[in-house]
Amino acid sequence: MGNSGGKSNAAAAHASPETAALAAQPRFPCRKCGKKVLQTVLHMHELQCAGNTGHTSKKSSKHNLATPLAIDGDADESKRAVTAAGSSSRHGLESPAKVNCPYCHKPLLASVFHLHIAPCQERHDHNVALQLHRSLNMSDAEREEQKAAAAAQAAAAQAEHDAAVAAELSLGGLEPGPIGTNGRIDRVDEASGEFARVRDAFAATVRRKKVVAVWKVTNERLKARYELLRTQIAEVNAAHGKTVRDANEALMFHGTSFRAIPLICELGFNRSFCGQHGTALGKGVYFAQQASYSANPTYSPAHEGVSHLLYCRVAVGEYTKGASRMVTPPPREEGGVLPFDSVADRAATVGGGKPSVVVVFQDAQAVPEYIVSFKSS
Repeated sequence: MGNSGGKSNAAAAHASPETAALAAQPRFPCRKCGKKVLQTVLHMHELQCAGNTGHTSKKSSKHNLATPLAIDGDADESKRAVTAAGSSSRHGLESPAKVNCPYCHKPLLASVFHLHIAPCQERHDHNVALQLHRSLNMSDAEREEQKAAAAAQAAAAQAEHDAAVAAELSLGGLEPGPIGTNGRIDRVDEASGEFARVRDAFAATVRRKKVVAVWKVTNERLKARYELLRTQIAEVNAAHGKTVRDANEALMFHGTSFRAIPLICELGFNRSFCGQHGTALGKGVYFAQQASYSANPTYSPAHEGVSHLLYCRVAVGEYTKGASRMVTPPPREEGGVLPFDSVADRAATVGGGKPSVVVVFQDAQAVPEYIVSFKSS
C-alpha cells in the first residue's frame, strides 16, 4: 500500500495542471451502480446505467457477459447484437458477429466486450471532463488567441482558394481600355460569332491549348496607314501582277511577348526588332497562316501563365521565296526595278493559294486586328 501510494503521489506531482485540477474535483456515486464519477458526467452515466437493464451492480456486471453498456436508450439494440454475436459463436458460424463500442466505435467480439467497455468509458468521461474544464477555465486572452489562430487559418485557406481561382481566370495581364494615345483593346464577347471565328481559326491547328480571351484592337491611325499601303499594292498588282491582281490580303498570326503588345497596338509593327528568333526568310516581320507556328513558346512566351499572339490583316501582295540575307523583297524581274510585295516560305504560283509563312518589310503592311490570349488546357 505504501508503495502504491508513493507511486500515486509521484504521478500526481508530475501531472499537468489541468489533470491535477480534474483529479481534485469531487466525485459522486451513481444511484444505479454505486460507481463514483465527476458531477459533469454523472447525469449521462446514470442514464446509461438506467438503459442497461442487466447492469444493476458492479458484481452483476462482471458476470453478465452478454449485456453491453448502452447509451441513450440503445440498451435493447446492443443486447440483441451481443446476444446474436454469442449465439453465432456457439453455433460454430465462421464469422462471429461483432459489436461496436459506443465510445471508440471499435468492433468487438461479445466475449471481450465487457472487458473493453469499462476502461473505454472511463477514458471517454475523463476526456469530456477535461475539455469542459479547459473551456471553463480558459482566460480571455487564450480565447482571443484561439479565435485569432482560427481566423488566420481560415484567411490562409481563403487566400489559397482565391489564388487558384485567379490563376484559372487570369488573362495574362491584359485589361480592356486605351493603349497609348491612339490604341485601344476591348474584350470580345465569348457568345458572339466574332469570338467563335477567331477561336476556331486558332484551334484549327493548335492542340492542348485553350483560348481564354479574344481582344479587339482599335487604332484608327494604324488602320489608315495600312489601308493606304494596301490600296497602293492592289493598284500596282492590278497593272503588273502575274500571280495576283489585288493586295492579296490575308488574316495571319504573329507571335509576340506581353511586353511588346502595347507597342504594336499603339505604334504598329517594327522590323527593327527582327532577328530575335531567326531570319531564315529575311530581315522583316514574320506572319504565319497557322496559329500553331506562332503559338510556339519561343515566339509567344507566357506571362502570368497566359500567352498571347496577334491575329492580323496582312497585305501579302505578290511574293516570292525568301532568303536570310534579304532586307527588302527582290525585283520581280531580272534587272527590273519593281520589287515583290513580300517574301514567303515558297514561291508564288498562279492559283496556288497563300503561303504558310510570310515576311513583310514595310511596317504598315500589316495591322493587328485581334489579340488571342491562351494557355495550356
